[in-house]
Amino acid sequence: MINYLAKSNIRKINNAMKRAALSSSKILMKSYNKKKIDAKEKTKKEWVTETDVAVEKIIIKELLNDYPNSNFMAEESGINISNENELTWIIDPIDGTNNFITKYPYFCISIAAYFNEEIIAGCIYNPLNNELFMASKNLGSTLNGKPYSVSEETKFSNLIYGTGFVISNPKSVRRNMKNLDKIIYNIKSFRRTGSAALDLANASCGRQHGYWQLLLRPWDYAAGVVLVREAGGIVTDIKGDKLTLDSDSLLASNNIKNHNKMIKILNS
Repeated sequence: MINYLAKSNIRKINNAMKRAALSSSKILMKSYNKKKIDAKEKTKKEWVTETDVAVEKIIIKELLNDYPNSNFMAEESGINISNENELTWIIDPIDGTNNFITKYPYFCISIAAYFNEEIIAGCIYNPLNNELFMASKNLGSTLNGKPYSVSEETKFSNLIYGTGFVISNPKSVRRNMKNLDKIIYNIKSFRRTGSAALDLANASCGRQHGYWQLLLRPWDYAAGVVLVREAGGIVTDIKGDKLTLDSDSLLASNNIKNHNKMIKILNS
């Protein structure tokens, strides 16, 4: 079995993700700069564009150049895991599709490498401001090649957390509205931007202090999870249990003190 955590292999993984993100972003931005972006409803209140599909195809093609036996867990083309001894790539071609459709400038490309039941590397690229977030296990997080860490803020009333809502599932929306009501009066502010991946990236570098959401899918958070962890933050589900690809919630925080308080409030 290949040791994907060896430095030489991690470098190769990071280079493959970077190349895939930058290559696919060209068609993404070409579409974004058109007068109108066509979209269709793939399931109730969940939208997709031709660009989502095209970007994902380019990402997969680029990754297969270096890793021809890869498995994939991708938002548009689904799950294809045929070889458990190989890398699984977790891909969201456009995290924040609704923002992309309406030209709200907050979306990203998200790619993560998963092996032996853990996320070992992640890449989030914001093509609008050319910010490339990269992280790999035990080697830290970088933004455009420069190492960074989470915020050192410990005072709970100074915190800014992000959250998200799966509008297609009214039950989870009602539940998370109750969560928000519990949290909002205890912290400084909150964000609801429409891109979990980019929110996690921004939490990892101190622009906000954490993020929580219900009913996330692996491609929404996989890359963001390794960014937060490698920058010194904490990620679990909202009960404080280990996060897995089957978890039905996520909570990320800049330190364990804030994390534990969030767990207590969310589960009160």
